[in-house]
Amino acid sequence: MAATATEKWESGQLGGKSGEKVYLVTDCADESTARTTALAEAPNTWGSLVENDCQIERVNDDTFLARVTYTPPNSAEKEDGDSQYNFNTRGGTVHVNYSLGTEHSYASSGSAPDFKEAINVTPDGVQGTDIIDAVFEWSETRYAASGDVDSAYIAALYGLTGKTNNASFTDGIGNSFNTGEVLFLGAEGTKLPNDVWEITFHFAARPNTTTLQIGSITSINKEGWEYVWVYFEEVKDTTANITVKRPLYVFVERVYDEGDFSTLFP
Repeated sequence: MAATATEKWESGQLGGKSGEKVYLVTDCADESTARTTALAEAPNTWGSLVENDCQIERVNDDTFLARVTYTPPNSAEKEDGDSQYNFNTRGGTVHVNYSLGTEHSYASSGSAPDFKEAINVTPDGVQGTDIIDAVFEWSETRYAASGDVDSAYIAALYGLTGKTNNASFTDGIGNSFNTGEVLFLGAEGTKLPNDVWEITFHFAARPNTTTLQIGSITSINKEGWEYVWVYFEEVKDTTANITVKRPLYVFVERVYDEGDFSTLFP
């Protein structure tokens, strides 16, 4: 006869935020079959709870007691291959010395000088201002078998921290980024009681551009995490009859090394 699982009368007990259903599995030869039979009979979810574990206890030669536990979704035991994803678009603060465009200018008399989008210009230089910069930040929590996380792997994570992607990169929900757009901010890991590692990876992304314009300098090519600075020259604004500072050269600097992100996830 095939093994069968029957829910016992005392089943369905809730305690705090967890619950348990109890099944009597009969005509069963071993614990593995008892577990499979009980889990096939037990629901995957129970109200707002999800199936978490199944404990098997032998009653006699062909009868087993199966206790199926249920917990809130976030407390269910994690296994190798599970993952979570969190993101924010709050951005960060960046100092800029130029604007995207001077919308208005006013003068007490005559015409205001044309600084070519330079901000907070003084006789001593260009002071600029701090703005919120578009940055997409996210974290991916992944669960890996203990054998996949060793000292060499942890050292590799350390080595990639503060590096940008040297090839196209796809995150855990399918967002695709071009070379140079993603900065790896680091990771932290915790070994769980079931011998599975919980590792959270942190990233930030800025888009590449080939159309940046500063003053009269156009078609500036900049990868997301490269740094741009401007050298200003002093020229005579004949309309306003004043010496002004205007962008003469634009420099795009690589300030982060590149790394192979294909080795990030165990």
